[in-house]
Amino acid sequence: MAKTPFICVKCGECCRWHGYVHLTADDIKRMADFLKISEKTFIESFTRLTENRQGLSLREKPSGECVFLEESVCGIYSARPGQCRDFPQKWTAKGAENACLGLILMKKLDEKR
Repeated sequence: MAKTPFICVKCGECCRWHGYVHLTADDIKRMADFLKISEKTFIESFTRLTENRQGLSLREKPSGECVFLEESVCGIYSARPGQCRDFPQKWTAKGAENACLGLILMKKLDEKR
């Protein structure tokens, strides 16, 4: 029997985890276009150099939340980075199954099958 497909319920839990949201050139262009700013302004305002100095990541608020998290909703959802788009189909984080409401719901639905 097939697993229940993941449906994001927009709880914002994944936007509160500490760590990098690695950005590609396409991510930067898409988000800058969405915000109607230049890529240079986007990079200066919303990114930081990763610790290994090999790429850019989204900045975080002092609380550790993503800079684009507005209450529990992503303020740039339609233009969000590929890393965010790929969660949890292509990657997940330790403990996500107990924090992400979409994963919790998916597990409950699978248990009822």
